[in-house]
Amino acid sequence: MEEDFYWSIFNFSVGIFGIWMFFYTTRQRFFHSKTFSRLKYITPLPISFNFWLIKILYFVGGLLCVVVGIYGMARPFL
Repeated sequence: MEEDFYWSIFNFSVGIFGIWMFFYTTRQRFFHSKTFSRLKYITPLPISFNFWLIKILYFVGGLLCVVVGIYGMARPFL
């Protein structure tokens, strides 16, 4: 039971990191930085589509991880 609690804390931390990456990824950084050079061409569609795809994935994935982490931390008390 305690192991699930630690995994949910880890999951919550990953979710916070995902939401932080959503705000960290700006147009300026995405288009003109070497950090995102591999993600620019993740699909054969235009780079602006890839920018919004990555932002949506960061946000939705982060929210899912936060919700699952909170549920896992609150589960022993329910």
